[in-house]
Amino acid sequence: SEKKTSGIPGHQCMTTTYWGHPHKCAMPHNFYKATFPDTYAGCDTIDSIIKTLNKELHEGDAAWAAIPATPAMVGTCLGFYLTKLNAHDFDSYADPQLQNANMTFYFKNHMPGTVDAVVDNTQDYLEKLAVACKTLCKPDASPEISENGSVKLDFLPGAEIKMCGGNIGIEYAKNHELERVHYHIIGGVLLLIFILCVCTFRSVVAGAFLTIPLLASNAIAMSYMYLKGIGLSVNTLPVITVGLGVGIDFGIYLYSRYQEEYAQCRDLDKAVAVGNATAGKGVLFTAVTVIFPLALWYFMSGIKFQGEMGLFLAILLAVNLMSCLVFHPAITTLVKPKFIIKSSEFSNNNNG
Repeated sequence: SEKKTSGIPGHQCMTTTYWGHPHKCAMPHNFYKATFPDTYAGCDTIDSIIKTLNKELHEGDAAWAAIPATPAMVGTCLGFYLTKLNAHDFDSYADPQLQNANMTFYFKNHMPGTVDAVVDNTQDYLEKLAVACKTLCKPDASPEISENGSVKLDFLPGAEIKMCGGNIGIEYAKNHELERVHYHIIGGVLLLIFILCVCTFRSVVAGAFLTIPLLASNAIAMSYMYLKGIGLSVNTLPVITVGLGVGIDFGIYLYSRYQEEYAQCRDLDKAVAVGNATAGKGVLFTAVTVIFPLALWYFMSGIKFQGEMGLFLAILLAVNLMSCLVFHPAITTLVKPKFIIKSSEFSNNNNG
């Protein structure tokens, strides 16, 4: 289970909050239970401890399994509980000064869709809570909602409800940061590939020929992620970059073979045909031995994410393979790039 935490800081947190407004913990729980019936896994708040101790102090009568009616009784229940704890055992519920309380809500997964939905719905819930508290609890109170989503209520002096971190909050921050920079990352990878290809073949045209198919494979990868509901995260972005890095090898093999064959026969069409029959066959066998096992992960892996990423990487490599066997021979035949012809002349001059 993954968790999302909400904090309630204030100088009367452990008394007024639970005595005057015991619904503060039950309301978020009921809200998450109704809003996320498939992914919500429960909560861990101090009100359950207070209810249990109140029941035990009344001879185990289930009728007393509720928040006590007075601050003194709430303090008594907490006093009994705190005397039996070791140091820091209570840190998950409140700080040592009892000034900041913590409510933890658990979810069954932290997929990007779940994370975004939880955070967005929680922000809406806090705004509605502020309005509802103003209407029901104290009409003359003026709720204040800050830019970070925290809620201040006048009828709880000094108290503030904040949406804190937990695993859900951390994943939300990471995913949104990746959304902001992932085009820079993919662009940087493509630019590096382009520069290395230009340096390898001493031609800007060669760098462009080898990089263009990667743009198509990246577009297909993003489309697949959208159709399957796979969000961009720190786990999926490396798979995309690996697919780009592995896919570029196929084109390099072909162009290198074209150069070698053209140096011998001086006929570009024949060089392309022989290159496809030799290096192209090797590229096909190499790609198939990688793509087929990766695709099997989708059907054989017991881990859903591993299966999805296996099929995802297999699709990336398959697109790169098709572009290698179709795009590169076609564009070479049509354009007749000079980097293949001049490389053979340079090789002959060196041999002479």
